[in-house]
Amino acid sequence: MKVIHLNEAVSSFQKVFKEVQGLKQKVVIWQVLQGHRSICDTLLVSYNQELRILDVLPGDSEVILSHPLYFYLEDQQIIFKSTIESRNAASISVRWPAELQFLDEEENIKIKNVKSVQTFWSSRIHGGVERINDFIRVKTMKDRTSRDQDFLQGEFDHTTLDEEDRFFSGKRESPRVRPKADKLVKIVKKGDEKVNVMKLFDLSRGGMGFLTVNPSQYAKGTEIFVTAFDAFELDDILIGTIVSLRPVDESNVEFKVGIKFNEGQD
Repeated sequence: MKVIHLNEAVSSFQKVFKEVQGLKQKVVIWQVLQGHRSICDTLLVSYNQELRILDVLPGDSEVILSHPLYFYLEDQQIIFKSTIESRNAASISVRWPAELQFLDEEENIKIKNVKSVQTFWSSRIHGGVERINDFIRVKTMKDRTSRDQDFLQGEFDHTTLDEEDRFFSGKRESPRVRPKADKLVKIVKKGDEKVNVMKLFDLSRGGMGFLTVNPSQYAKGTEIFVTAFDAFELDDILIGTIVSLRPVDESNVEFKVGIKFNEGQD
């Protein structure tokens, strides 16, 4: 997959948008709303290089202004993510994306072989899905959207240390912290298609823990994709690996699953 960045190739972005608009090429857009993907086909009606704005037909799909909007340019074999500026009866206005991702032939064939664009996009973005690993790339904090950054920084900075982790804090690069209130986390196991909603136990820049009553489902070494915290759907998932599994207390009813985030995400 080839990636070009807006700050390095403005003319390439303009060339792509000009061709998509001029040839009236199909544009697929979607959002993730309450765990479901709202998808529709549309057209690019205008682009403004000075303001760096794209206008697409609104279609009949529900659009939430605070959520990111995802695009697939089928003829160009390009995917990207953008932020909505406004919507009216005539169009949806979005900002130019920070990057364009050009699918190679193998990736594009995979898209064409799935049953629908919706199936592909559920795999591409919020997965639980057999194809999620073909497209997901680890992102550093600075490369994440401002929306993700603000949320994650707030989660890391506004929690209290768990007593157990106070004891071990000197031995950890990123001390674990306990949420002030009960929080849920949405996770997907590699190779699975199910999104699991679990109770968040602790969180740090280097990893997290969640609770389960079915420890046999979470073997050490399993790769985990974190897609959301409570109702906040991450624009870019967090990726980690199960490194520990232990009972919370002597009852052996609940178990804490410890996750170490992949290097390069903090």
